[in-house]
Amino acid sequence: MIKIGNIRLIVGFLAFVLLFFVGRRLVVSVSDVAGQCASYLVYPFIVAQERVVSPLKSFFQHRKSIQELTEQLNNLRNQNESLMAELIALKGQAQYLSEIQELVAFKKRYEPEHAHLGQILFRQFTDQSHYFLVNRGSSHGIEPDMIALYNNCLIGRVAQVYPWYCKVIAITDNSCKIASYCELSGSCGIHEGSCELGGTALKRISHLSTVHEGELVISSGEGMVFPRGFALGKIKNFTKKGLWYRIAVEPLVNLEDLSYCLLIHKEKIS
Repeated sequence: MIKIGNIRLIVGFLAFVLLFFVGRRLVVSVSDVAGQCASYLVYPFIVAQERVVSPLKSFFQHRKSIQELTEQLNNLRNQNESLMAELIALKGQAQYLSEIQELVAFKKRYEPEHAHLGQILFRQFTDQSHYFLVNRGSSHGIEPDMIALYNNCLIGRVAQVYPWYCKVIAITDNSCKIASYCELSGSCGIHEGSCELGGTALKRISHLSTVHEGELVISSGEGMVFPRGFALGKIKNFTKKGLWYRIAVEPLVNLEDLSYCLLIHKEKIS
């Protein structure tokens, strides 16, 4: 038979177990209630996170991306400007070399210290005068009556000299008269400008002389300024008028497109 003491012990143990499970259930229930209450308090913050914080975060990330792209764009723009500047410089050098290549080769005929390569800064071609300004003056050794040449062609003479530039009267100016002769026939005359870029004239050639269309008109060296042996143009057409020929000469150099020239003393030509 089971003793009464043992029965009490068993009942006590079962009561303890029952209280343990009931208490645990009660705690869990309280925890669930607390969790539910906390969820009501936390939910607005979750919603705020979703509707306010997230867009702000996205905005700042987007702003950062725009700033980065802007910086990259500025860097690329600066690089492009630098490359463009280099390209312009290279093109300018290439053009410069192309323009003066013939002049440099031609310059070898003369002593380097006596040939001055100058850039044409300004030109004026009107019915009254034809001249241009060259960026070489008295400070560079330029003197009046030096001649202006381009690729074996006479293009003018230095009329006035200033410290940093000089004024060159073009061969097309009506005041410019140059003793010259026809290349093939040897007929001698005077080359004169008429303030027309399209043509000059060869005068004082007798009707008894022979001339040919297309032959070169070359300076004869007679006189005090212009040397012998440089081209002035070629005969475009001619007619006889009384005792003289009327000869139209076509220039070999387009003075409007000219950018550089050589300035040389007549006495220094070898």
